[in-house]
Amino acid sequence: MGFEKLLFSMNSWEHVNTLSLLSFMLFIFMIGVKTDLDMIRKTGKKAIAVAIVGTFLSFFLVLSLAYAFRSHIPPSFRNRVLISTFAYRWSMTSYTVLTCTLTELNLLTSKLGRLAMSASLIADFVNLTVSAGFQSYLIGSKQKDLLLSGMSFLAFLGFIGFIVFVARPVTVWIVNRTPEGSLLDEPSLIAVIFLALLCGVLSEAIGFHTNMGAFLFGLVIPGGEPLGVTLVERLERLVEGVFLPMYVVQSGLRVDLAGLKYIMEWGFIEFLVLVSILGKFFGVLFVCLYCKMSTRDAFSLALIMTNKGILEVENAGFWLDAQVGVLATLSTATMSRVAVYFFGGPDDREALAYGMRIAENDTVGLTLVRFRPPKELRDSGMEMKLDDAIVDEFRRRMVDDNRVVYREEVVIDGEGTVGVIRAMSSQFSLLIVGRREGKESRLTEGLSAWNEYPELGVVGDLLASTDFGGRVSTLVVQQQTRFGAGGKGQTAGRQKVHHQRQVAPAEFDEE
Repeated sequence: MGFEKLLFSMNSWEHVNTLSLLSFMLFIFMIGVKTDLDMIRKTGKKAIAVAIVGTFLSFFLVLSLAYAFRSHIPPSFRNRVLISTFAYRWSMTSYTVLTCTLTELNLLTSKLGRLAMSASLIADFVNLTVSAGFQSYLIGSKQKDLLLSGMSFLAFLGFIGFIVFVARPVTVWIVNRTPEGSLLDEPSLIAVIFLALLCGVLSEAIGFHTNMGAFLFGLVIPGGEPLGVTLVERLERLVEGVFLPMYVVQSGLRVDLAGLKYIMEWGFIEFLVLVSILGKFFGVLFVCLYCKMSTRDAFSLALIMTNKGILEVENAGFWLDAQVGVLATLSTATMSRVAVYFFGGPDDREALAYGMRIAENDTVGLTLVRFRPPKELRDSGMEMKLDDAIVDEFRRRMVDDNRVVYREEVVIDGEGTVGVIRAMSSQFSLLIVGRREGKESRLTEGLSAWNEYPELGVVGDLLASTDFGGRVSTLVVQQQTRFGAGGKGQTAGRQKVHHQRQVAPAEFDEE
């Protein structure tokens, strides 16, 4: 993390993050454009068997061994969601990685290469369908509403319908109006790229990764001339040669290997990786030999299907602080949502530090909402610098715009603050605020006149008031200061004053 801070300021880090995500989305989109879906039909049952047996054997082998040795698993990994996520991710053979590897080895059009790509693509389609159904079930079960499950799955089907019946016809029209033998003109190319990015945003909106939407859009539109040639001529070198390496660097910087302090944790990760790869290898090898393939071809295909690459770099980004990140499709549906309302000052900084500790658990989603006055009314003293420092650290180290989110709300007075809090508080299961005893700023002006529980502070009292009906559990944090022998103030620890029920980080641990 120190090297990351040395290279990038907060603003430049956000720019790098945005560019890297966009470049990877375009890279995935171009892979989809180059894909020939007819090869699935031509390869037949052998590709289906390779996809199913290779993937499921690897997945269940990891889960079975993790369960068998559960008493020896390091405490930081005793989480069923984490283990399941790991097994799921490493049992898959990424079509993107496979295509790049086969291209470099000049095996893309070979019989073995087509079989490998077909098996990988089939596994991706099965995974997409199962994930959509499972995610819909989780959303409905979380809210105890089967209708919500149905609506979630309908949203997925609607997204597929948008790609097939809206985005594809528009792209075909653009391609057909291009003169034969010519490249797409600039407005047409921009329109196609916009549709790819739009599909990525829509897939994120329904709970999937942005890459999934861009890839599916690339699959259904016509490749070759003029679209495929235009993408290669104008985008491929820029994306793969400049922006994609930036994505790899950014993913590497997000991984804190120093967080794995114990040899047992390293050993556990390596053990699961080895089991997953061996399960994949022998599963594919068994199917190939059963289908009467030569030993050489069977061995080669098994090695190809265990290939890992840039998608595993992406997966590494989920391993922050000695743990695997939960899939967006799972975490969004199952996590507890926590918010920290940040106005500034020692108590609010303590509240944010407490929220960051809670968010180390991957089943907890954290939203930091920073309330600020307009720029012309902001102070520039030492307290503001301390506030900016901890918020910048939070944004750099934890924000991923999915599980951990940062929001900034500009308000003028107490009335504006109440409006924002009233609008968003019902989205969360726990609110954390600083007590801010005796402090009233422009942002809370007029609120103290109606205090029912002055010991909770202005904002804590607001959240505990009858107007809010106690709908959300609230934790009020105060940074306790004591005086030593020399009369100097020393931070002694954290005093927590709470309304309704006290929530500590241990309550969110899932073993």
